[in-house]
Amino acid sequence: MRNRNILLSINIIDMIGLFIILPILPEMMQYYLAKSHALDGWLIDLNRTLSEALPPDRKNDSILIAGGLAASVFSFMQFFTSPMLGRWSDRIGRKAVLVVGSSGFVIAALLWYFADNFTMFFLSRALSGAACGTVSVGSAAMVDISTPEDRTRNVSLLGASFGVGALAGPVLASFLTQFHVSLPLASHPFALCALASILIGLVSVPVNLFLFTNPVSQIKAQAGSAYRIAFRIPWFMWVTFANFLFSVVYTGMEFFIPFYFKMDFGMGPGGIGLTFLYLGVLVVAGQGFLVPWLSKRFTERQIAIAGFLSAPVPLVLFSFAAPNLFLAFAALLPAALAIACIFAGLNALASHMAPEESRGAAIGVFQAFFPLGNGFGPIVAGFLYWTVGIQWTCVILGCGFLGLSVLLQRVGKT
Repeated sequence: MRNRNILLSINIIDMIGLFIILPILPEMMQYYLAKSHALDGWLIDLNRTLSEALPPDRKNDSILIAGGLAASVFSFMQFFTSPMLGRWSDRIGRKAVLVVGSSGFVIAALLWYFADNFTMFFLSRALSGAACGTVSVGSAAMVDISTPEDRTRNVSLLGASFGVGALAGPVLASFLTQFHVSLPLASHPFALCALASILIGLVSVPVNLFLFTNPVSQIKAQAGSAYRIAFRIPWFMWVTFANFLFSVVYTGMEFFIPFYFKMDFGMGPGGIGLTFLYLGVLVVAGQGFLVPWLSKRFTERQIAIAGFLSAPVPLVLFSFAAPNLFLAFAALLPAALAIACIFAGLNALASHMAPEESRGAAIGVFQAFFPLGNGFGPIVAGFLYWTVGIQWTCVILGCGFLGLSVLLQRVGKT
């Protein structure tokens, strides 16, 4: 129980530091594009090239290009490090790897604090993504301390802790943007949020170092690479592939929400932060209450499939809501609960399939494909948004959810 609560606390702390950037991302991209720093020549050239491919009425949406780059590099780096860090945690223990990850978050936040140009900010996002590979280690540790009977519930609570961080981070950012203070050595107007991220990381490091204990006393790691180990598990590749495709669709949806509210509803960082507060409450409620209740009546696969089938209709309705905020928030409610079921169902299914001696490696591979999809999601959704608009983008993403429900039907079948 003690280790479980510590793991939940670590997740909440780390996710606050990561998600603090979400509501201010559009404003940051505007700031860096207007600054035209010498180091950002590559961005200006890329922005010019891609803008020429946009329809005439959307050529001013260039902040989406820079925002997509920042989101994608974070996700690609997490994809590369997650299996490796999971594999290391099988060999040297979960605690040591979690401490390394928390330390990486602090260094990345420091780089953001001093980032007076987009290139430095881009590098800080890359380092932060590499450190975020330890998310899979925390998931493996949660499974280590769980019995078969409470594993789905604990995995769902871990997912809920992500939701709390996703809720608190944007709210904190919205609060901090109300203050205009001059900070030492800071060279951009978002330094207060960066400082908050540094301080949050400095809390996470000692919690990992002094309060968390390795749940497995003796590591019996299998030989071989993380991918070879993971894909030897029957049907594990199918679940991992479903996780990848889900992340492309989901992250694409998550990416365009701030831009949709900014451009079609006229929202600023404060309003966008409140939107993510609303979404965070729904995701936490879904994973903290709805999924544990469902887990007593249905299997993990059934819960995930139900989520895939429930998401498309409210997503499409959401795209037609502007400028009516009530309709937009009403459509987001069932969509967020469906996504909570998908998250918990897929993660619980993968954790059940991973054997103890290679749990870190297997879960590391499974979770690596989520950030890989995160890298493609903003690019895919951004391209669709620019070319066909919000409504057709949501229709296409909704069809992706339906396709994933069909794919998951194959798991466990011969």
